[in-house]
Amino acid sequence: MATCLLTGIIGDTGSFQYELTKAGTHAVAAKLYEANANHELIFFNLYRTTKFESYQLLELFLKKFVKEKQDKFVWTAVSFEEYSQLKDPEKTPLVDVIIQTVADTNFGIRILEKEKGVLNVALRSRYPKTIDISVLAKKLGGGGHVAAAGARITEDFSVGCEKILNEARNFAKEL
Repeated sequence: MATCLLTGIIGDTGSFQYELTKAGTHAVAAKLYEANANHELIFFNLYRTTKFESYQLLELFLKKFVKEKQDKFVWTAVSFEEYSQLKDPEKTPLVDVIIQTVADTNFGIRILEKEKGVLNVALRSRYPKTIDISVLAKKLGGGGHVAAAGARITEDFSVGCEKILNEARNFAKEL
């Protein structure tokens, strides 16, 4: 049980790197370590076990990576047709990490159409103290918090992507 609980804490706090991770979180984690939580197993499964097909999905996202220099954000999108060519890829969190680390940007967007006509959108802020990405998520009908948010849009892929990008450009201009 301690291993399961600690897995949730480590995953949800980004391995204790997010600002909202306070002393209380570390205190709970310490108690779970004392209760013999297996951190080696946790880190192996969270960070050292990725299906090959997930790297193929990452490759697709990276091939389609775009930097909107004027509006200072990055985005990438994979359609259902592209996604369905892969054999059972897992969602890769690597893309969501990458979109929030690009220099000279304020935020990133990842769009994945896992099923035809349904776009899953991940939004990540580079500067959660000053840029609340949940504002953009709400404009897209989604939600989340200041650093990470998302939305689910039922729309044709091209039309949906354009809608998302238009809202993102408007959001960027308001910053």
